[in-house]
Amino acid sequence: MAGKLETEDPGGPFETPDDTTDVIFIVEQKKLYFNKMLLGMCSPVFKRMFTADFKEKSGKEIPLPEKKYGDMVAFLQQIHPLHCGEPITDTNISQILPLADEYDVDSIRKRCEQYIGVQVQLNASSPLSDDRLLFYLLMVEKYKLPQHRQGLLQIGVKRKATDLQQSQYFSLVPSTATRDLLLKRCANLECFADKTVQKLRKYNVQQLNEPDHQGGCVCRRFNDPERFCRTCIVGKVIQDITAVFSQIP
Repeated sequence: MAGKLETEDPGGPFETPDDTTDVIFIVEQKKLYFNKMLLGMCSPVFKRMFTADFKEKSGKEIPLPEKKYGDMVAFLQQIHPLHCGEPITDTNISQILPLADEYDVDSIRKRCEQYIGVQVQLNASSPLSDDRLLFYLLMVEKYKLPQHRQGLLQIGVKRKATDLQQSQYFSLVPSTATRDLLLKRCANLECFADKTVQKLRKYNVQQLNEPDHQGGCVCRRFNDPERFCRTCIVGKVIQDITAVFSQIP
């Protein structure tokens, strides 16, 4: 029957009431049974909702028309003591974190931040893909999780800008983060360019008039390391430029 609330899969999380149930969320025409006290202990938003002069205070059923069923289940699992052992993953963090931010559940926000921190640390042994890097940067920037922002930016400056632009998440990352990422990369490139210029300046152009390179190379005279024949100076410049630019990610 159209409009009838679905109650299939009774064994699923929060799909059946128990003796602690005192609130029912209606999400995508499905019921989720939960406890107001647990919600109020974790979330100041829910606490105000259930204690202040809101209609939810006395109502047992609360419709959440703009929420997705799977997202709410994943979120409630992080609150309920029998399910809070559910690990944060790349899949559910995008379900959980927006709701934790909306309902101001700081404990869940911290768990999400810790998860991202672990992924940043693992980058040293198992480099993050461009998609995952920008996905985490999107999460920390959008939901104000600053602890690992710099770590993600440091990883990002070693990636090619053209590669990052190909990621499905590039256009979703807030402009404040992409701006800082690209500025850091520009600063790195300027630093490498300055090092190259400094290396080139140490060679005296007048020394290029030394005799042509000969077998055994006698261009260094009187143990003077700055005197090179034309062939050696060109080779030395190429060697130094290659050494500097090989450091550029």
